[in-house]
Amino acid sequence: MLELDVGITLDNVIVVSHDESLGRVSVSNVKILNTNYADLPAFKTTIDYSDMEGSYTQTSDDDATLLKLEDLFTNMSGTDVLYSIDLHIFTKAAALLVYNLIQTNNLQSRVVWGCGDATIHAYLKELDSGISTYYPESNLIKIYVWQLFGCLMCVPLSDDILMAPIMTDE
Repeated sequence: MLELDVGITLDNVIVVSHDESLGRVSVSNVKILNTNYADLPAFKTTIDYSDMEGSYTQTSDDDATLLKLEDLFTNMSGTDVLYSIDLHIFTKAAALLVYNLIQTNNLQSRVVWGCGDATIHAYLKELDSGISTYYPESNLIKIYVWQLFGCLMCVPLSDDILMAPIMTDE
């Protein structure tokens, strides 16, 4: 499963990016939301992993630009890859653009998605109840506490998938 964080550019291109600005990976610290896709800066030649050892250095085959979600889906067509999509997008119009890409590529059964914003997260369920939603991070602690005290069976569960990060030293 590919875990993808997605954002949106000023000209409504859905891109794969964890960060809302590009200062960590580019020479220019622009906000993705405030920049047209064509105007996004290229990646640094070498990107250091700040929270772990190592770095990535581009090869001559790398295009050094932010990946469009549409291009990822196109390049992965014909595979059985599953996608976990975390929308770092907080408008219904932007969420609809992501949905249209999923639908166009017929990936509804291979996507789990969600958003940290409760309104957008609920909207995702309205768009297509057949696409699985994951529990937003804000609900993970509640679910854990309910389970810890034996109350989880008494609580209506609203989402389909429970995903939690596993932290190790490796």
